[in-house]
Amino acid sequence: MDRKKAFEELSFIKKVMEDSQSVLFENGKILIVWSLFALLAVAAKVFKDFAGLKASNLVIYIPILLIGCVYAAYSKKRAYSHMGGTTYATKAMESIWVAFLISTFILGIVGYVSGGIRPMAVAPAIAVLFGFNQYMSGVLSNRRWISMLAFGWWISSVILFLRPSEHAVIFIGILLILFQLIPGILVYRTWIKRHHA
Repeated sequence: MDRKKAFEELSFIKKVMEDSQSVLFENGKILIVWSLFALLAVAAKVFKDFAGLKASNLVIYIPILLIGCVYAAYSKKRAYSHMGGTTYATKAMESIWVAFLISTFILGIVGYVSGGIRPMAVAPAIAVLFGFNQYMSGVLSNRRWISMLAFGWWISSVILFLRPSEHAVIFIGILLILFQLIPGILVYRTWIKRHHA
């Protein structure tokens, strides 16, 4: 009886891993698009500062965040239809992304507006969240190299906390390209190869 139970548990774990990898391949598109949204926000903020405009940064960040959430919901619906419905793995991956987005909103928007988080501390705080999201996505999909990239976010966050800068947002843009956009492209290319082999 114990052997049968152990076999069932191993089969369940294997199925979760396979589903998780499939979710991650679908999420390659989400990683790319979210990276582009975030880079758009960075570029808009840099342009605003360069042009000397007095508008609040929230005028840039809130609309882009909302558009990104709408896209994520649409993309999730399409991914589920391609995969034949939801699984434990899809729910787990979705929960990580939802937790990431809510945490980003609270720290980056509410924390900033309330004054609870100093303006210079917003970028490193967000970098911590990107690291967490990336680490958990890698663990859930059994892709160690994706989890390891999270340390790039965390180390960079420590540097930004210790050496705050008005140009931290540019640094975040570079991190987005290195640790999210490029990995997203690699994951998506792998997904394409697997489905068109």
